[in-house]
Amino acid sequence: MLFYCSIFFTMTMTGYTLVFWLPQIIRHIHGFGEFDICLLTAIPWLCAIIAINLVGKISDRFRHVLDKALAMLIAALCTFLATLGNPWFGFVAMCIACIGSKTSATFFWQMPQGSLPVSIVAPGIVLINSIGNLGGFFAPAVFGYLEQKTGSTTGGLYALTAVSVVAAVYLLCRRTDGHRGTPPPDMASKKV
Repeated sequence: MLFYCSIFFTMTMTGYTLVFWLPQIIRHIHGFGEFDICLLTAIPWLCAIIAINLVGKISDRFRHVLDKALAMLIAALCTFLATLGNPWFGFVAMCIACIGSKTSATFFWQMPQGSLPVSIVAPGIVLINSIGNLGGFFAPAVFGYLEQKTGSTTGGLYALTAVSVVAAVYLLCRRTDGHRGTPPPDMASKKV
């Protein structure tokens, strides 16, 4: 449970930080008014919606080829890349970071449902979701603090990159440790 809570906490940190701070990052693109910034802010999430559907279909066809850790690494890499180059390059990187963040969250919920005992799946998901969503409070506050202290969103994006990389590495280590999100042997034979 601690593993699932910590992973979902980091995923929520990434997602909520992108939600709250994306308009501020887009504001660096000169020549756009407030309404234009709102329209541009919708584009990364539209990309994420399309990607989730496409990745879901691909994942259903080729079981377990696409992985949560890979999606987190994509989010981390593109969050880092958003700090480089011109604002339009950063915007494209943030579109891909949103795709990675939302795709990893979609893949995540298969893990507790597939590995927790049937008797505690429902309360386990409630606990994971409750603790994990605290990341939605924590990350934007820390991001805002870093932006206020440094005068730039770059420090917050670096911190967000680091958190996503740590979560991806944690997922990879857990995966090689024999925990692949599959039901335990005694649960595999039972029908739900």
